[in-house]
Amino acid sequence: MGDERFRVCLEDVIELLANEFNAQTHDGWQQHIERGRNRYLSKQAETVIRKNLDLAIKLLEQQGYKVKPPARYPLWRR
Repeated sequence: MGDERFRVCLEDVIELLANEFNAQTHDGWQQHIERGRNRYLSKQAETVIRKNLDLAIKLLEQQGYKVKPPARYPLWRR
């Protein structure tokens, strides 16, 4: 399920167990699942962006942003 970057997270498994297999839960469990999933997805998105900077730049520029490379990236590709 998923791929190299967006795999199933533990929160997905817990939600599946609760919703599909009637696992015992405690009050407020859904909020904990959502918070954990949001943290996980945010970290995954950051990794995808970091590993695809050229695409991120292209997409930002298409939206009207001006992207200036930092000085430490003298061979920055465009």
